[in-house]
Amino acid sequence: MIILDYHWEQVLSDLVPMISTHSFEVIPSMMELRENNLYTDEYAWMYAFEKKIIAHIENALGRSMPHKIAKLLFSVGGGFSEAMSNAYLHGNKKNRDRKIEVRLAISNTGFGFSIKDEGSGFDFDEVMNQFSKGKPFFHVAGNGFKILNESEHIHSGFTEGGSRLNLVYFF
Repeated sequence: MIILDYHWEQVLSDLVPMISTHSFEVIPSMMELRENNLYTDEYAWMYAFEKKIIAHIENALGRSMPHKIAKLLFSVGGGFSEAMSNAYLHGNKKNRDRKIEVRLAISNTGFGFSIKDEGSGFDFDEVMNQFSKGKPFFHVAGNGFKILNESEHIHSGFTEGGSRLNLVYFF
């Protein structure tokens, strides 16, 4: 579900009691890549970063992430993966030297992410209007909006003119 003006502070208050929070600056050209990458070479950095995020979540919770949650968020077409891909593709225009800021909050009720690119954002109202009418709104498919809008477990919203996405996955 996409919520207008869903700010990071709201994400944090939705995830009480908090176990841990983390902040990362992701610069694709600087990411140490992993073996057994499942993504295309251009997105290998993203696969490596997703594995890092999953490890933080599993360490904080003291258990492995269920496959269903990992697939919903951290796979081709997953909510987090689409958000990172869109930040790189649309926001940072595939510039591998531009950073993507990621915040992670972990609690016993779920986990939240804030993803910010260095782009100028987009007109959220116009995109939502086009999306609600089933019309194309980007030059690509718009998978991220579809995933975020249709998931009953993910609450999300854009701030800062569309350059920051805040989302929460509730267990």
